[in-house]
Amino acid sequence: MDHHCPWLNNCVGHFNHRYFFSFCLFMTLGCVYCSISGRNLFLDAYNALERFKHSDLEKPGVPVTGIGLLIGLLPSGQANFQTPAPPYTFQERMIHKSIIYMWVLTSTVGVALGALTVWHAVLISRGETSIERHINKKERQRLAAWGKVSK
Repeated sequence: MDHHCPWLNNCVGHFNHRYFFSFCLFMTLGCVYCSISGRNLFLDAYNALERFKHSDLEKPGVPVTGIGLLIGLLPSGQANFQTPAPPYTFQERMIHKSIIYMWVLTSTVGVALGALTVWHAVLISRGETSIERHINKKERQRLAAWGKVSK
């Protein structure tokens, strides 16, 4: 046994380490692909939500600072009770938020899973498992304390 993988709900060991590594590698590549191909969608969705958030401040005739912003008075002193139509519907805002969520999730999972994949590639190149790596490190420290060198 190497370790227990909660994603696979199985112990990773001699007979299935190849499948675990393939799973990590292809999931990393999939996340990187989604992050790169969805970058422009993410930027458009983020900018659209920012425009919607700041659209109240961009009403013509309403000062950006001062009490006029708080009570909705025009510069001439008359009250403005007309509400402009929202630039985006609820569905459009949810689509924008979903795109942002997808990009952030795939980017962070891609980085974390990429680090795990690189770590297991290093272990495979050395012919070790995670547990053997830990045991070998402790053994090197123990032998170094005695003044001996291990390989």
